[in-house]
Amino acid sequence: MLTSKSIELLKFLLGKKGKVLLKEAAEHFNLSERSIRYEIEKIREETEFENFEVILNKGECWIENYDFLENFLKNNSGYVPSPKERELYILLKICFEREINQTIISEELEISKSTIKTHLRDIRKILEMYNLELELLPKKGLIIKGEEEQLRQCTLKAVYLSKKQKVNF
Repeated sequence: MLTSKSIELLKFLLGKKGKVLLKEAAEHFNLSERSIRYEIEKIREETEFENFEVILNKGECWIENYDFLENFLKNNSGYVPSPKERELYILLKICFEREINQTIISEELEISKSTIKTHLRDIRKILEMYNLELELLPKKGLIIKGEEEQLRQCTLKAVYLSKKQKVNF
């Protein structure tokens, strides 16, 4: 699955419809040329069987067959949440459902379980501010523990943040 960064890079290349210096792309996205090269490699892996190709040669990149890329982007420009948005989604899910299963969330967000664990570390810090904690339920997942009033305050804060950030989930 292409990330939002990959999709934005493809849209950028489509808009240029010609050879683009890696330096120009790097400046546009405020990344290093190496990061752009890495992103192109990921795009190539993900689109290996598509009817277009991202060419990378001597500090330049371009698209082979722009018409197919345009069609591909129309059909595959789904929303990919940022790490902060994923974290907020998991926090809201915990607050509203009271129990979560890491495998199910991993599938819902299409990210690895290790990424879920990283998000949970940060979420635990947030929960600590409300005197809440996550407890492991063997073979089931995690359950939130703490005072109901604290859980409601945490939930309200998470809802407020999602509105403030205009999250799309």
